[in-house]
Amino acid sequence: AVAAGEPTVTSLVGGGMLVVRSARTGKVSVCDFFANAPLLSDGDVPNLDFYGIDLNYGPTTQKFHVGAGAAGVPGVIPGLCQALERWGTMDLATVVRPACRMLRQGAVMGARQAAMAQFLEPILTVKEKPRAVFAPGGTYLRGGDRFVLPQLADTIEALATHGWRDYYDSVLVPQMLKECGPDAGGLLTAEDFEKYEVVFREPLAIQY
Repeated sequence: AVAAGEPTVTSLVGGGMLVVRSARTGKVSVCDFFANAPLLSDGDVPNLDFYGIDLNYGPTTQKFHVGAGAAGVPGVIPGLCQALERWGTMDLATVVRPACRMLRQGAVMGARQAAMAQFLEPILTVKEKPRAVFAPGGTYLRGGDRFVLPQLADTIEALATHGWRDYYDSVLVPQMLKECGPDAGGLLTAEDFEKYEVVFREPLAIQY
């Protein structure tokens, strides 16, 4: 549901960490599904699609790099799905149903989401595909607008219907390689996805 409620700063092709505490035993575990750097480097791809965009912080600006060459090896889908398999009490289809409903019906952009969207506008409108999502009909999303993305709902449901591993490997990975692989100016390769692993860790703990 975060992909619907915070669409400008979250992504199912990003990375992250999940800290889980068992209510029964008190045991705390970490699921590490952070994004990996690709095995290729910028010198391996002569037509690298990688460039900077300055974002305005008011008193200063900061350069963020975008393009196919900026994509890392994502971990969110494998990480969340494996976490559900390890700790969950419901099947994937049940878990994703509210998110898919929200993506189809839409979530109203609040003040904070709208402010972040405005901040990221130079990045979110630089290419045609994100522009179609965040500026439908040529008008950029504002506070009070309803964000909808039914295509993402279809993808999430397909993960649950066909088995997330099979659908991820046979459909999503080839699409990511098409859009962010060397032929598209990116660095991602099939080997990156084959070697990616979700890691379950013991967290560091201190007394205070």
